[in-house]
Amino acid sequence: MSSGEIAIRGICETEIERFLRVLGEAYGRNITDAYIEAWRGSFDYRRNLALFLGGRLVGTATAGAVTVTVPGPRQVRAVVTGNLTVDRRAEVPGLGRELFRAQCRRHREEGEPFLVFSVTGREMDMLHRAIGSAPMTDSMVIRAVLRQPETTGPGRSSPAVAVEELDLLSPELDNVHERVAPTTPGMIVRDRSWMRTYRTLSAAADPVPSVWAHRGPDGLFDGYALWSVTGRGEGRRVTVEEFTTATPGAWNEIIGELANITTHLEMRNCRTDDAALWWLSRRGQITHRELRHALWIRIINVPAALRARRYFATGRIRLEVVDSFLPQAAGRFLFETRDGHAECGPTTGAADVRLTIGALGALYLGHTDPRALALAGLIESEDDAAVARLGRLMAGPHVPWSGSER
Repeated sequence: MSSGEIAIRGICETEIERFLRVLGEAYGRNITDAYIEAWRGSFDYRRNLALFLGGRLVGTATAGAVTVTVPGPRQVRAVVTGNLTVDRRAEVPGLGRELFRAQCRRHREEGEPFLVFSVTGREMDMLHRAIGSAPMTDSMVIRAVLRQPETTGPGRSSPAVAVEELDLLSPELDNVHERVAPTTPGMIVRDRSWMRTYRTLSAAADPVPSVWAHRGPDGLFDGYALWSVTGRGEGRRVTVEEFTTATPGAWNEIIGELANITTHLEMRNCRTDDAALWWLSRRGQITHRELRHALWIRIINVPAALRARRYFATGRIRLEVVDSFLPQAAGRFLFETRDGHAECGPTTGAADVRLTIGALGALYLGHTDPRALALAGLIESEDDAAVARLGRLMAGPHVPWSGSER
């Protein structure tokens, strides 16, 4: 494909098919007419951007307004982006970077503090680290071989067990999500229309995920798991794609029932501090444990981002934030916290700490030690006490988790 005039803009409804097919080709997905129709009604034509080369649509960048839970807990309006793709036949270097830069500029002008997204593949990981994005939450994949199960389904191990099977499109799943997400730093509070679109697509998958949910003492559902059977023979495994609970009771009942129907259990997107690791090791043998970056962040407005969350220590520090990819976000800022709140604005004073925008993103949810970033060269200071002070100011009480990657 030859080069030509480059344009980045939103698309109209007649261009959605081409947009989704370019996206699908980049990820090796089979984009069916049903898939296109499923997204047509919930597609955000204003925020999703396409890259045109010589008038031909060759790149995609999706985006949507969301709220993200940050330490406090507080809910912050932000933008979730994704599907940053460019047709490999477009032989022009740097198109992906320009497409993402356009997203950053656009959403900064709209007043958003940061972008959040997931990253797939080593190539995209390297790209985002180079342009100032940072991992925001991590998750674990755990596989275990368990002792022989004793029962065969939800509620069969004891009359007191309140695990029920639900339909994949049940609004009860949204109800549970809306109980958990606003209190869990790192989670996106998903819009119900988006959730329904995604569940509809999941219902067309092979195999269709099963849903087990726990009904609490108050009669309301307070947890659920989406799971399916993968593999055959000795490789047969129950794979849990999504496991969201609001109470310890729901966690124990659901995981107990899952362990009672299989000897091979795989749990994806677990919290890094999840009790599943210890629970499963008591029931059998952990055969695989893998840590993954789940949600990423790209701060595009430093004062707005720092003022948005709550803090658990009092102090002040001058920061010099370096951002060569989006110079509008760089600068020197006086950052001060008191009574859980923060003030942040431009300053001309000498900086106590100099750090990259990516390092600030890594610190944002409060579970990264700035001393490790300093050793990696992402934070610089002549005063070790200033780095330690930054760590105290940014620290949060909970390990962040973003839930399902879906």
